[in-house]
Amino acid sequence: MDIYLDDVRVEQQLDPSASLEEALREFQAEHVPRDRILVSLKCDGVLLTDDELREALQRPVGSCRCIEILTSTCGELTSTALGDARRALTEIDGRRTALAEMFSTGRTTDAMQGLGEMLGVWQQVHEVVVKSLAMLDLDPADIVIGDQSMSAALETPRQHLVQVRDALQTQDYVQLADVLEYEFGQAVQSWDSLIEVLQQQASSSAI
Repeated sequence: MDIYLDDVRVEQQLDPSASLEEALREFQAEHVPRDRILVSLKCDGVLLTDDELREALQRPVGSCRCIEILTSTCGELTSTALGDARRALTEIDGRRTALAEMFSTGRTTDAMQGLGEMLGVWQQVHEVVVKSLAMLDLDPADIVIGDQSMSAALETPRQHLVQVRDALQTQDYVQLADVLEYEFGQAVQSWDSLIEVLQQQASSSAI
């Protein structure tokens, strides 16, 4: 059986009758540094995910002729997630002004669809920021961005999201257009600043 750890072949004798899960635990204890996390697993070139992974973990490890294991650090994982979030934020923000114009000119149906997509991205960005803080074991109250704490910086997007929610509830699409065009840019800037600081922290953690 061939075993590769982060694309490097590793000599390791595994009991072929042991489950893949048991074999991985043994292998991890001997070869994987404690600061690294298993992020993907291939058996005979097939990437195992979700149900396939759960099923494969119970099979004898001897059923795999080649096992490929990829690992990463919390810092590396966090940096990748933050980079993806930043790109998504920049891309979706490019549509914000056009979306505001659609609301202000009465094209509500199309605008609502676009707003749904935008809200989904904003929610994902917020979740990535919050999870990154946890992954890096950071207290937002201890991090300063400009002249305010990260806790205060997180409040800006939340306040503008509340404004969007309130305008939707009252169906005040003129107000919604104004919030999107003239005020929500502050929320995007806050998220961008938050992500930049967290990326710096993640890069330091990944070294």
